[in-house]
Order: sequence, then C-alpha cells, then structure tokens
Amino acid sequence: MDGIPPSAYRLPDGLSLGRVVLQVADLKRSLDFYQSVLGLRPLEHSEGRSTLGAHGGNLPLVELRERAGASPVPRGGRIGLYHFAILLPDRPALGRFVTHLSGWGFGLVLPTTW
Repeated sequence: MDGIPPSAYRLPDGLSLGRVVLQVADLKRSLDFYQSVLGLRPLEHSEGRSTLGAHGGNLPLVELRERAGASPVPRGGRIGLYHFAILLPDRPALGRFVTHLSGWGFGLVLPTTW
C-alpha cells in the first residue's frame, strides 16, 4: 500500500537527514514567509538561492531555490513535497508556535491524543 512502511523496517537510530531543498517561484515572497511565519533566519544567500536555519544555530534546514515561472502542484497532484516537519523541543514551545501561527491567520487542528 502506498505510504505504509513495511512492519519490520525502521530507520537507523543514527540517521541524520540533510536540508530540505524547495523550488519556489518567488524567492523574496518565500523568504518573507519562512522568516516571518516560521521564524527561520538566513544563513547564506546568493542569486536565486537562500539557505535558512534556526536562530542560535548554523545548521542549514531549508534551502530555497528560485525558478521563475514555477507553478504550484495542482490540487490532488502527485508530484512535489507533501510536507516536512520541524520538531519543537517541548509542548509549551508547540503551544507558543500555534499561538504565533493563529496570529498570522493559520488555523490548526492538533491531535487530542497527545
């Protein structure tokens, strides 16, 4: 079945994933979002490309690459990145982040079974 990992397989404990690279149509607009809404900060910037990380660290988390004219994946489309996750250190930090997002007009539905 699509999206269900085999029951016997687990990723190795020592696994470390690198930065997420995203293709964007408008680098300035995307930088505004990742900095203002998600709170990331620029680490490197060159023509058509920016790398962002968390405040207080130098680990690259997201790289934005501008591709003029790139169009979003159509609703129900099967290509592109579906999501990536940023792990917050604890539940109070998650609560503060949800409050921050609601101030930007993002409504979230969180699981009640935590």
